[in-house]
Amino acid sequence: MLGCPVLPRFPVAVHVFFLRGETVLLLRRFNTGYEDGKLSVVAGHVEPGEMVTEAAMRESREEVGLGLSPDRLRVVGVMHRKSEDERIDFFLSCRIDREEPRNLEADKCSELVWAPLTALPVDTIPYVRAAIENFRTGRWFEEFGWSTGGRAMTKVTELHDAVKRGDLGRIRTLLDEQRELAHAVSATDTRGTYPLHVAAEFGQAGAARVLLDYGADPARRDAENDAIALGWAAFFGRPEVVTVLLEAGSDPSQRNRQGLTPLGCAVGGAAGKWTRFSDATIEDWQKAADIIRARGGVE
Repeated sequence: MLGCPVLPRFPVAVHVFFLRGETVLLLRRFNTGYEDGKLSVVAGHVEPGEMVTEAAMRESREEVGLGLSPDRLRVVGVMHRKSEDERIDFFLSCRIDREEPRNLEADKCSELVWAPLTALPVDTIPYVRAAIENFRTGRWFEEFGWSTGGRAMTKVTELHDAVKRGDLGRIRTLLDEQRELAHAVSATDTRGTYPLHVAAEFGQAGAARVLLDYGADPARRDAENDAIALGWAAFFGRPEVVTVLLEAGSDPSQRNRQGLTPLGCAVGGAAGKWTRFSDATIEDWQKAADIIRARGGVE
């Protein structure tokens, strides 16, 4: 109407974190036109006249066949997100220790995946990853994707994300601008990781080489486990990164807060202890153990 202000209207969506033990249910998007091939959670738009909890119940029923009552859902976060447009996202959690979700929208979802809350797959959609991290750490609200104020736009986060993806060009560009980023601890990961730890977790050997070329220190330890990046590479079963870090002089016998050395981590992986935390194979862990042992590592 002429002379009346135009009020903004944002799409509103719900996202449901289905939890089992220390894992969360993820859905791989397929044929949707948005982030296809990436992992998200049960999600959808809130329809006109629909409450947030009603929308979460409907999406849960439609996508994975779970009938929920409102009392089982808990709102655990809100995000004001800048994507192609502005959006408001609500995040809810629900524990399902006995019920089995089913993929009821195979035309939009290629698989269901249970993933550790503390070790989400590298191809998790970034804002979903951020929301899950917020849930883990008790952060209830976030502004995501904005040019200012949003954590996703900091140079530190950009570098860590580029390392996760193995985007060597972007890593070099960021480090050319600010060489000290090679030593920058994450502003979002409560484990207190450095870029080399990220390369170790996600098996990005090329990224590890670039970081070392720019002066990254392989002796830096994360805040949660007091472990060097070599320990992370061994724990997550990344033999190529193990090799890179050992060639850079990383200590093969450093013990983390749990008393495990890199060799101890690799041996534990080869025994099947860490499979829920990584997509590595038993052969990957065994190879990592052999490499560390050949360099004089001890358990």
